Amino acid sequence: MAFSRTVKTAAVALVAAVALAGCGTDPSQGAKGSNPSQSKDAPPPPPEFSRVDGGNVSGLTTVTYTDDEKKIRAEVPEIGPARTLTSAMEVLRERSLRNSAHEGATETNVGWQLIASSPNAVGMEVTYSYVKDGAKTEMPMVVWYDTEAKRVYSSPILIDAKQWGAFKKIVANATESDKSIDPTKLSQALDSNAAPEGNGPALGFDSNGDMIARFPSGALKTEAVDLRIPGRQVQPVLSAYGKQALDATTGPSAFNGTAKPAESASPTPASTASGASSDPNQVPRPSTAVGVDCTKVKCVALTFDDGPGDGTPKVVDAFVKENSGATFFMIGQSLQANKAIGKNSASSGMEMAAHSWTHPDLARISPDKLNTEVTKTSAQMNDIFGRKPMLVRPPFGSHNDRVDKVIGDDGASVMQWSVDTLDWQTKSTPKTEASALGAGSKGGEIVLMHDIHPTTVDAVPAIVKGMKDKGVRMVTLSELSLNSGTYEAGHGYCLTTAEKQTGFACKG
Repeated sequence: MAFSRTVKTAAVALVAAVALAGCGTDPSQGAKGSNPSQSKDAPPPPPEFSRVDGGNVSGLTTVTYTDDEKKIRAEVPEIGPARTLTSAMEVLRERSLRNSAHEGATETNVGWQLIASSPNAVGMEVTYSYVKDGAKTEMPMVVWYDTEAKRVYSSPILIDAKQWGAFKKIVANATESDKSIDPTKLSQALDSNAAPEGNGPALGFDSNGDMIARFPSGALKTEAVDLRIPGRQVQPVLSAYGKQALDATTGPSAFNGTAKPAESASPTPASTASGASSDPNQVPRPSTAVGVDCTKVKCVALTFDDGPGDGTPKVVDAFVKENSGATFFMIGQSLQANKAIGKNSASSGMEMAAHSWTHPDLARISPDKLNTEVTKTSAQMNDIFGRKPMLVRPPFGSHNDRVDKVIGDDGASVMQWSVDTLDWQTKSTPKTEASALGAGSKGGEIVLMHDIHPTTVDAVPAIVKGMKDKGVRMVTLSELSLNSGTYEAGHGYCLTTAEKQTGFACKG
């Protein structure tokens, strides 16, 4: 995968003729050093993020998903010591595939590269592009990980919350001589949330400390645009975390999931994440959330058990139509019999999760049988979807400490629910619609349904439309809690992690 970009020079701003393909297939790529001396007449190098040696990051591997029929190739990293960062990569992959399905894309590519690493900070770029009607759309995304907080952030976290206005002026001045860039569009893009929520730029640094700003297709021009802003101008407006990220780029070092003690009492990213300011004249910083911020927006996770089955594609289509997400807890033997249906769900950007191999009561079976039910399913999902599931729902919601340990040892969280539509009992389309639509008044709910019942399948289009009409965002389970702390392996959850866990078989 390669991105094409036009070349421009505007004072200290550049538009690159190249964008890097995801380097997930080559994690050993070394970091770039300082640029060699150039003659005064030599053109400046294209603006591009620093490439950092993947060997710096402990437990770094690549997760690859392909669908040859739909021309999909999606690669994202898995980072053993940083579960939240791994979850963010999966969320961006699913968001990308979901958007492509919604747009009717004929080709989709997702790649990645490591752009910064240190004990306290890791930077990952996710490069997403799709082709529709012969035209390519590019959407660069950057995720920054704070080891101490175990949280992920989007690009605006690099800039101090009270300095966004100053940052905008720096970027505007850097592009002032480039008449091909509309100042109004530039200002609007800088005030937008970062992709995939908006047209804001992906921000990072090159190996010399200059800031690189990558704007998606359509934000400034038809094609994607890369800008370089001198580091000496940007450094005064960096946040405390932004300075850590800069150091992790220009002097990358090892990351193993353990933060190095801070040398000063500077505010942490979490304390400034909202970008709020008491100054009415202050330009607000865009959201630092990765994707949708379900701590500020009403979100509901609609989940489906016991598939895949004949009705699953209709359920998936309802979500794709509204560019919304859902999570499917699949039974291993059903997936084995319906691989094409499962594959369609994944290629449509839905979240794939596990529901055991044969649907027994996990709390009542032998240790050997329990291990088989969990690991056989995850191994099959790894074979079909390119990775083991991060989420498992025990059949009937039945689990105990022994079950939790087996699921946790296999790398997954235990996912329950807070709203049971009772669709399995009523077998009534109107009652299922009413029960599901009753969720969302507060936000953060996890709704249980079953895509094997025709009555539920028939209810889903009205549920999806009704949620949208209520202003509720329908998200995957991983999206629901990504910005409030991800689900830990072996722990049970009935709600978003922003709430106390009250629900079916959840420990408060």
